[in-house]
Amino acid sequence: MHRKEQNTFTMPLSVLLIICLLVLSAGAQYGGGTGDPEDPYLIYTAEQMNKIGINPNDWDKHFKLMADINLSAYAGTDFKIIGTSANSAFGGVFDGNNNKISRFTSTKRDYTGLFGYVKDSNAEIKNLGLVAPNIKAEGGSNVGSLVGYLDEGTIANCYASGGSVTGKESVGGLVGYNEGGEIKDCYATSRASGDEEVGGLVGYLRGTIDNCYAKGTVSGDKYIGALVGRNRSGTITNSMAKGRASGEEREVGGLVGNNSGSVVNCFAGGDVLGGRTVGGLVGTNSGTITCSYSNGSVSAEGYAGGLVGVNRNIVSNCYATGGVTGNAGVGGLVGDNTWPGKIICCYSIGAVGGTTNVGGLVGFNDEAIIKTSFWDIQTSTQSNMCGRERYGIGCNNANGKTTAEMQTESTF
Repeated sequence: MHRKEQNTFTMPLSVLLIICLLVLSAGAQYGGGTGDPEDPYLIYTAEQMNKIGINPNDWDKHFKLMADINLSAYAGTDFKIIGTSANSAFGGVFDGNNNKISRFTSTKRDYTGLFGYVKDSNAEIKNLGLVAPNIKAEGGSNVGSLVGYLDEGTIANCYASGGSVTGKESVGGLVGYNEGGEIKDCYATSRASGDEEVGGLVGYLRGTIDNCYAKGTVSGDKYIGALVGRNRSGTITNSMAKGRASGEEREVGGLVGNNSGSVVNCFAGGDVLGGRTVGGLVGTNSGTITCSYSNGSVSAEGYAGGLVGVNRNIVSNCYATGGVTGNAGVGGLVGDNTWPGKIICCYSIGAVGGTTNVGGLVGFNDEAIIKTSFWDIQTSTQSNMCGRERYGIGCNNANGKTTAEMQTESTF
């Protein structure tokens, strides 16, 4: 009886010892913790950060950064990016704990970022700063300093300061491609460059951005924006950009290059230049723009507007104050307002200069509508609201105002 009692007593101790050893082993590859929400894996060193990418089985767990980390020892493709594809994505929670990761470098081609692919509605990256990232994904797509591809999930209170991000398409200073995710309270001051869909914060947007800003220089060929390269049915609210945006070909904006989503309560203040379809806020708009403004200068070969290069939908309660120059289709607010475009309750005051179809407010109003809008005839040096109108409604030269009238409350 004594031996049986002893055996039944020692068996649970053996099992318990094995369990403890397994838990300790899992936590040992990091700085502690079990990966549970109440007991996240703790990250103290660059080596521990790199080990997250080595262990895909942990990509649905919780992590917490406990100190600033320098990743300069990892060059090229040495650092193991966290999340590599839709079938092998990060779906957990990473809390930066208001710490910084500096000198993250990568030459991985596609889905490039500290987190390459994030996919889960509950996935979250928060309270994290990146300092001087250096991403050179030559010929690559979905490239960002923090996240390459965000498929749902949330990025909150994160930033990228300095450094540069380079790729081919869907390139962003913070996130390359946002598919249904939420980005809030974030910013980027990194340089971003590529061929198309290049943005100071996000390259390609199909999700939401709120209370964010970008100040880095952005360059490429087409769909270039100081905040977002291309907004495809996404929503941008309470955000701004002050970086310089340039595009060799078309659709370049001080905030968004191409917008088919919603822009609300936003501002752009950087200079914008490109081939054609260039705007101080948005290059081409086929979505909605409300309660927004721009004050950067705009220069383009054709279709240049202080706020929007080409408008095909609704622009309301907006204004532009920057100077605009171009060849054909140049306006203080919109270069080309084309069907079914509508401009409602807007104004502009910037100097306007060009060769053909040049107007104080709109360059060319093509089967479109202008309502309750006006411009400064003195500062713009233009006495006509529209450079040309074809079957449109609303080009009214009587709506031109003097500078004194523009400074009178009753005008507004």
